[in-house]
Amino acid sequence: MNPLRILLLLGFLALILLPVSAGHPIENVTIVPDKESYSAGTPLSLTTTVRIIPPGPTTTFVEWDELVLGTELENPHWDVVAIAGQQRVEVPHAEGQVVRVPGYLLSYSVDRQVSVSISLEGTVPYTTEPRPFVVLSVDEQNDRGVSVYGPADTISRIAFPSAQKQPVSTLQPSANVALSPLFILVALAGGLVILWWNKR
Repeated sequence: MNPLRILLLLGFLALILLPVSAGHPIENVTIVPDKESYSAGTPLSLTTTVRIIPPGPTTTFVEWDELVLGTELENPHWDVVAIAGQQRVEVPHAEGQVVRVPGYLLSYSVDRQVSVSISLEGTVPYTTEPRPFVVLSVDEQNDRGVSVYGPADTISRIAFPSAQKQPVSTLQPSANVALSPLFILVALAGGLVILWWNKR
């Protein structure tokens, strides 16, 4: 048999036999202000819904896994709610740049529609050169902290340096420059005194 036909047949069988993988589509994304790039320090807000697709025929989410939400925004403020049908549960300890949604909040029978509502506010991170930054990442991790379905889904934008936000260290030389003429005058006066003393 032709080797190409064998490969095609194996690929087709793999598609049939492999279980349908779970996913976490990021839907209804709203970013304010909505641009492709921002100056560092710009306030930014995001709202979205992450839909939970069941990994198998029994439950919507593996109970001992976690849905891990991340951001590179500075000073992030989260409002994360797990939704199962009409039931809404606010996720506790939703703070910092990484928020972990416990699997038990998302694990129901497959006849329930499960999702996670996310509201996030923060400021664009400081940078010295244009670079991408993650506004939101969504990842499912097992009890060993390993990603279950590969790389996290992300929403990214570009950060640019901002003249309004400079490191404290760059402000220090200006004070030294302001004092330098005084030091020069003192040095010159000291030199003249030494010359006068030597001529006596």
